[in-house]
Amino acid sequence: MPTTVKLARPITVMGEGAPKEITEITFRDPTPGDIRKIGSPYRLFTEGKKGSTALRGETAVDQDRLFRFMAALSGLAEMEIERVDIAAYNAAADWLGDALNPGGGDSEDAAKN
Repeated sequence: MPTTVKLARPITVMGEGAPKEITEITFRDPTPGDIRKIGSPYRLFTEGKKGSTALRGETAVDQDRLFRFMAALSGLAEMEIERVDIAAYNAAADWLGDALNPGGGDSEDAAKN
């Protein structure tokens, strides 16, 4: 379900025509096509690898992909996403994580349903 994130401070964005100030960002739902084009920004480690500091069940975030996703889903440029306050960024990242994994469980559980 699309979500709107309120910004703690407005940012100026380049829309159609003149620049404008925004106080919130609305994100559309991601699609499989978005994942195909951008790749998932989240990687779940299912087993520990020798010499790796990643633990089983730990999730790593690819920040570059996360920015590309947020830009694609909001219609803003990545450089505009970079200027939002950290609370709004974290709220959007949390929403995106839930949107990309709506069942919460692992992929084996989702495949059984």
